[in-house]
Amino acid sequence: MKKDFSGLKRLQEQLAGIETEKERFMAQTAAGVAAIFLREVKKRTPVGNGTFEAVGVYRRGKKKGQAKLKRVSQGGTLRRGWYAGHVERRGRMYVTSVRNPVRYAPYVEYGHRQHPGQFVPALGKRLKKRWVEGQFMMTKSGPATEAARRDYARKRFRSFMEGGVNGGK
Repeated sequence: MKKDFSGLKRLQEQLAGIETEKERFMAQTAAGVAAIFLREVKKRTPVGNGTFEAVGVYRRGKKKGQAKLKRVSQGGTLRRGWYAGHVERRGRMYVTSVRNPVRYAPYVEYGHRQHPGQFVPALGKRLKKRWVEGQFMMTKSGPATEAARRDYARKRFRSFMEGGVNGGK
């Protein structure tokens, strides 16, 4: 009695193809998960008004006598500073990091002390509180994006397996 094993051999070749593509798939999935987290962190990051300087005084109209202001810098430096690093393989895990090199990022994230009564020229005000609460952009984004990240990884894995086992559909 003859047996036809051509289908089994084809399956074996497809599984070998999956093994060779696994590294690239895992790195791309880790980068996609990092992008989901990064999007949420950026959305939660507060944006300042920017800094202004007086360039003159209004001579007529509704603002007569008020200072004319010129924008010196835009707000949003902290938000623009977020980025995701390169994906690395560490043992059986694929790791990437989300960072912000802006020097005051940890103070906005976790909060900071200040001296009440001190005048801050950049704000044009005196400080009122001893402690400013943090915004916890990264801390809150982790649990908030958990389901979305899990769904993204499942969907990518399903399409990867279907593409590999079914002949690259």
